[in-house]
Parts: sequence; C-alpha cells; structure tokens
Amino acid sequence: MKRLAQCLWFLGALAFGSISYAQDEGYLREGMKISAARSAILENGWAPNPSKRSREEPMWRLERQLYQRGFKEVDRCAMDRPVCIFKYKKSQTCLEVELEGLKISNMRIIGWSRACEPDS
Repeated sequence: MKRLAQCLWFLGALAFGSISYAQDEGYLREGMKISAARSAILENGWAPNPSKRSREEPMWRLERQLYQRGFKEVDRCAMDRPVCIFKYKKSQTCLEVELEGLKISNMRIIGWSRACEPDS
C-alpha cells in the first residue's frame, strides 16, 4: 500500500509538472543520454543520494537493473511507464533528474529540479 501511494505521488508530480529545468545546470539538456548526463553531473561535484526510503523498499525491474549496473543514484521508477528519478546531493543542495526510456542504453533526460530535500 505504501508503495502504491508513493507511485501515485510520483505520477501526480509528473502530471502537474513539478520536474522543471533548474537554471544552474547548464551542463544538462533535455534529450541527453543517461551516460553523458551522469558523467556531467558527477564532474560538476554532485554525488549519488537516493532517499533512504528507496533503499528500504523492494526494487522493481527497471530500478533493480539500474542499481545492478552501478546507478546507485536511482531513487524510484514509475510502474506504468519507463520513467525514473535519479537523486544527487552537493553540500546541502539536492538535484533530481528525471529520465525516460525502455532500455538503460536508451534512457534520456526529460527534466530536472532542485525542488527536493537531500537525505543525509
């Protein structure tokens, strides 16, 4: 039930456009492939920072695949469409990156935001 509520929140956030484009991340662009985006994010001083909640609950297919491929920053993925949120931290600032794609190699950025709380 808790997982369902979180998925509904996630889908609602997507529907109402809470994922926006942060002005300070000039090194990111919509449509950027996951590998290039991740390299740019890490090179700019961000560190993977998935929520504690995301590690306490079971991972589903795409989340598990990403995590096993070394993407420790995967926070959550939608269950009804191929969209995932990656979460990063720099000092006390948080960056959420929204990616879409059926296969990891084809995942691309569709948005990003600093409207999140970094986990410790």
